[in-house]
Amino acid sequence: MFDIAILFSRVLLLVLLMLPTALMKKFGLVKDGFGVSLSNYVLYVGTPGMIILALYRDFDKTIALRSLAVVGFFLIFHLVFFAVSLLFFRVKKHGPGEEETVDEAKRRRVLRFGTIFTNAGYMGLPLVLGLLGAEAAIYVSVYVVCFNILVWTVGCYVFTGDVRYMSLKKAFLNPASIAIMVGLVFFITPINNYLPPVSEEFFSILNSLVAPLSMGVIGLHLFEIDWKRVWRDLVLYRYIFVRMLLLPALIFCVLKLAKTIGYYDEIVFNTLFICGSTPCAAVTVMYGERFDGDAPYASTMVCVSTLLAVGTMPLVALLLYLL
Repeated sequence: MFDIAILFSRVLLLVLLMLPTALMKKFGLVKDGFGVSLSNYVLYVGTPGMIILALYRDFDKTIALRSLAVVGFFLIFHLVFFAVSLLFFRVKKHGPGEEETVDEAKRRRVLRFGTIFTNAGYMGLPLVLGLLGAEAAIYVSVYVVCFNILVWTVGCYVFTGDVRYMSLKKAFLNPASIAIMVGLVFFITPINNYLPPVSEEFFSILNSLVAPLSMGVIGLHLFEIDWKRVWRDLVLYRYIFVRMLLLPALIFCVLKLAKTIGYYDEIVFNTLFICGSTPCAAVTVMYGERFDGDAPYASTMVCVSTLLAVGTMPLVALLLYLL
């Protein structure tokens, strides 16, 4: 079991990494499109480097079996997340025969998406790497690849309600999925033993850029939030409760049940719990813009949940002592 105090300090560090770009945006030091460019760098360069580095090691049967367990738990968790999103964020009707407005429908889709998908890649991996070590980073990489497949399929459906927008091609041919295919070459074959040390150092440097740049992307939206409106937004309070407190508690229940019926692996359980307890996924904002959702509200959800993670993640992590 990792130290809760260390978890707190590392979450706080990630939140502080939002400040440089937030202040740059506040004082007009960044141009329009800077956030998109930063996001693209993280998506197409940083994240693949992070995943490949995690798999840049000799083959280990135990790691392979643990990775399969991560896939299984990922599917169970997200079935639970999907069900909870439908339960807590229903279609809003104002009276008999009255339908929800277009704006209400857009916000509902954002809330459901933000309930299902967490910031496991951009926050989860740096946290797991710092708390649990390099091996655990492999399991986050597996989690992230599953996440990407689900985002391009179920995620598109959540935002549009139309199966035509679900893309199996993009689900399997995206930067994270391609990176894990490349990483598996290093993991399954001994090729990494014949490459110069600079190759591993290259991926290590890319990995080190992911946390500051990804949190920097979130920070760009920090001063765009209407904080007076946030304090009065009861729906946002409900979302924070569901995403940051209720769902981690349900994750604990699933893990506890697994241990009761005979499966327990501390490093896998800790990794899964951290990934599932992270804030609203940064991709929520991008999907809000892509599918004409309520992108400004998505920005608020991402920023507020990320700020509150300093308190909620160490709090819910105390449940791990009960496993």
